[in-house]
Amino acid sequence: MQQASLVGTIYIILIIVAIYYAFRLFRRYIFPWLMRLFLRRLQERMSDQMHNYQQQSRPTERTADGTEIVVDPAAKKTSSRSQLGKDDDYVDFEELSD
Repeated sequence: MQQASLVGTIYIILIIVAIYYAFRLFRRYIFPWLMRLFLRRLQERMSDQMHNYQQQSRPTERTADGTEIVVDPAAKKTSSRSQLGKDDDYVDFEELSD
């Protein structure tokens, strides 16, 4: 049987310690940097997609002389419930049959 030499054992321990500290450094410095880079790119891509979507979904109309009119989708008709004040109550009446 062979016995492990002291130099070989110390060498293995040093390799394990080096791997441990390399992993700690990766987790502490490199991983957050990679995540910031990834999230920044993802944010830019999502922003571009949202901008393109908003540009495509904006309804426009052309007049007879060729000028464009942009229709604002936010200007909607308000319902009677949304026109109620803070102290008002909404009463829904039902017709009774005789």
